[in-house]
Amino acid sequence: MKIHEKQKQNEIYDKVQIQSKNEINNLGKIRAKVIDYLDRREKELLDNIKEVKTEDESLLAALKTEFVSTKARLEAMRTKMTSEDLSVNQRYVATRRAKKELRETEGKLEKMAGRLKARKIWFSMDTATWQLLESSTGLGRLNVSGEFRRENQFLLKVYTNNFCHSFDCMLKLVDDAGNNVVDDAVDERE
Repeated sequence: MKIHEKQKQNEIYDKVQIQSKNEINNLGKIRAKVIDYLDRREKELLDNIKEVKTEDESLLAALKTEFVSTKARLEAMRTKMTSEDLSVNQRYVATRRAKKELRETEGKLEKMAGRLKARKIWFSMDTATWQLLESSTGLGRLNVSGEFRRENQFLLKVYTNNFCHSFDCMLKLVDDAGNNVVDDAVDERE
């Protein structure tokens, strides 16, 4: 009987060990899924930031090229108008052309100034992420759903028999389901 009880205790101990390993593995799987999700989401956000940066940098580089070429044209006009090799008539014609070109250049500069902008971005934490960080049960919680018991555990119940003498009693050996295993009438006077 003692060997049988020891085996039952070992069975319960083994069940506890297996349950513990399974729950640790489940927690590890959930943690891995959360980390994979966070890594994937971080990559998406970083890609979006890089995309905005690249688009803004290419726009600004194109505008810089336009400004440099406009500056070169203005410098060429100034040089031509201040040249001492030109006669008065040639200067007059150069000045008229320069006036026309300046009006066109002014319009181009206004358009370029309107395009001279970059997007201002900032990262904001999602409310679900904030709630997860503030939660005391972020990954989940441990629920107790029952208990391990020795199977076919027998309970000894003593019932007094009102119909017997005061020293007689009924012994019942009952399993977990309440089924009688042994009924014995015992006379306690022996």
